Amino acid sequence: MTTQDRVVQLVTFRLEGAGACEAGAVPPAGPMFGLYIRQVEEVLPVSSLPASRSVAGASGAIQVRGSTLPMLDATRELAGRASGSGPGAGVLIVRLESGSVALLVEALSGVRRIRLSEVEDAAADAELLLGVTAAPGREPILLLDVEALVSISARRSLGALRVESDE
Repeated sequence: MTTQDRVVQLVTFRLEGAGACEAGAVPPAGPMFGLYIRQVEEVLPVSSLPASRSVAGASGAIQVRGSTLPMLDATRELAGRASGSGPGAGVLIVRLESGSVALLVEALSGVRRIRLSEVEDAAADAELLLGVTAAPGREPILLLDVEALVSISARRSLGALRVESDE
């Protein structure tokens, strides 16, 4: 079996609707994102978090099994709005080179199996993506680069602190 034929698993999630919709209407499903399963240490439902951390759009830090982890809201980082806290919302504990981070997602989708041959390179200007799956007849999955997401989020936060201190 060649490397390209190897099957890997992705933990997938969606950004739900792109914004407001009419009362009673179901918001359209957003893009599906994926993380290689080897990066994900744990998946927690939002309902298992302390009440102060289960609020939509939560970010900052979270306590998990006695450890304090930085937490990012995936929807805020990727779409500029706070995550919803519906029944599919969850927190992915993701292992990075520098440690672990909690990623709040608004709609966990599950685990998908893909062949490495189905992964195409991301566009040159897609700095948050490792690649995109492109299997005929299947919905594309955007492979998220969490290391890049954390780095960009940190730079944005530092920039905001500098602006506040200049005022």
